[in-house]
Amino acid sequence: MVRKSKLMSSLAALLIINSGQLIQAKSQANPPSDLERVAIFAIQQEVNASDLKSEKDICIALGHGLPVREKTILANLARKSPMPHPIAWCTTRNRGVSIVVLAPINESSPGQFEVAVEVGDEAIKEGTHFATLLKRGTYVIRYQKGSEPQLMMYRQTCCSKTQ
Repeated sequence: MVRKSKLMSSLAALLIINSGQLIQAKSQANPPSDLERVAIFAIQQEVNASDLKSEKDICIALGHGLPVREKTILANLARKSPMPHPIAWCTTRNRGVSIVVLAPINESSPGQFEVAVEVGDEAIKEGTHFATLLKRGTYVIRYQKGSEPQLMMYRQTCCSKTQ
């Protein structure tokens, strides 16, 4: 019986290791597009700016019509902490912080993108507070294929602490 338990534990560990390698291989096989890289960078900037690194439940929403793949963005964000979830995970549980990349992502000039991002609190019940929106702003990001995205500017448009 003990031998069977050890065998099952070893098998489970092997499956976990292999599934991690499969996910990594799959994400390398489908690298993020330029627009996805810009969105990932904007989300990472917001996690840092809003001091969300210690949050357990962060959910990502992507604006309707954005030509990006949610799974690719979540897989790339998962390499960093905290582990992100799709927005439905937070809304069905009424908990967590949401980061929403609004559509469209504008390329104001070649290689310069404007990305509007909102941060909300899904734990605030409707009617308890006037809104779940905590912050909205626009990131201006420079990105050229083959280089890392760079933050050029940020403009907060809603919900500062003084409002």
